[in-house]
Amino acid sequence: MKKWLLVLFLIISVAYLLFAVNTVWPDRMGKSSTKDTPVNGRTRLVLEIDYQDALRSLLFFSYASDESFNKALEAAVSRKQTGKKDFVDLFAEEYRKLNEEVPLAALFSTYEMRDRITDESSDTEVIQVLKEELETISRNTYLTLLARLSRFGMEDAIPEYVNKGRFLITLPGVKDTERIHSFLLSKGNLEFWETFDCSEIFSALESVDHYLASIRQQAIQEDEAGLVLPEDENPLFYLLNTAFSQGVDIGYAEEKDIDKLNEYFSMPQVKDLLPRNLIFKWSAKPLQDNSSLFKLYDIKSTYYNYRPPLTGEVIIDTRSVVDTYCKTDSYLIDVLLNKTGTEMFAKLTRDNIGREIAIVLDNRVCCAPIIQDEITGGYLKVSGDFSKEEAEDLAAILKTGSLAAAVCVLEEEIFE
Repeated sequence: MKKWLLVLFLIISVAYLLFAVNTVWPDRMGKSSTKDTPVNGRTRLVLEIDYQDALRSLLFFSYASDESFNKALEAAVSRKQTGKKDFVDLFAEEYRKLNEEVPLAALFSTYEMRDRITDESSDTEVIQVLKEELETISRNTYLTLLARLSRFGMEDAIPEYVNKGRFLITLPGVKDTERIHSFLLSKGNLEFWETFDCSEIFSALESVDHYLASIRQQAIQEDEAGLVLPEDENPLFYLLNTAFSQGVDIGYAEEKDIDKLNEYFSMPQVKDLLPRNLIFKWSAKPLQDNSSLFKLYDIKSTYYNYRPPLTGEVIIDTRSVVDTYCKTDSYLIDVLLNKTGTEMFAKLTRDNIGREIAIVLDNRVCCAPIIQDEITGGYLKVSGDFSKEEAEDLAAILKTGSLAAAVCVLEEEIFE
């Protein structure tokens, strides 16, 4: 009798699990969400993975600025908006139109993919691997969104898999929609980077300024008006104030000028004048409240693939606490690393005593503390003049892990 009861219990358990899986994560055979009726006082969001960002995350780093790759990516995104064809297939078609010589294997044969994509892999084989990788990114994104909603106290707001890379989330009455957007959509990529001292690269920046000025002078000579503006004589330093350069801080610039400066730094001729392992990153927040000035940091890449020596993947716990060293009402994040992260962070700090380590979140520098001694306990603090809510949300985001790719809002509907 007990044996039959055990068998019956197992059958009921398996049936329940199958129902739950098909309800929350429909398979790829066209099963749709069972929750399609909006509830008053709720917000319904349709989110989609940024396919460009997802494919870029799989790319071999040296092709990041490849013209054919970027044009093919843009064309694929455009075609995806008006059709139902798979994104990877669209990208492959567009890339082949622009470049018939370079195989797809050359673009995606990274160290991480070495067991699946080799120099001998055909385009067909690479396409299949990329499709599988995007499916994995989609599933991991689902799990991350699920964990974040739980940490936000919305356990019932289970993301529903609409179709490949697209999710439907119905939220209970949310007063602060901007906060929930930021909480769900933040990639949460935490990175630790070594840095240059500004004195090590300033002569290179002067060379860049001279080069940009020579281009301006040539343009002026070809212009009939021939007007010489202040920015023509020192194009770089006109926008980037280096009067108070110190340590990792190169200088600061107005927010409106950041895109132009980034454009300068991305020019191939300018890159040739700068150290190959130099990466520029801007501060996450302005210098002061009600200010539009942002700091520029000089990041040092010590790895051939331009990746940081340590990331948030090694985090096992976080919490937000009051910043007792700050006079204002500011918060910071306590971070605990796993064993591997503890060893890596100890080496990173040991190798950089007396220098600054840049702590970067989603490609913006939160802080760059000077390392006084080797840190061996696997415990650290991330400061950034965070408000209480910012610190709480960031702690939750870092605890649940980063998104494998950026996510955007396709649709938002609020039911009163």
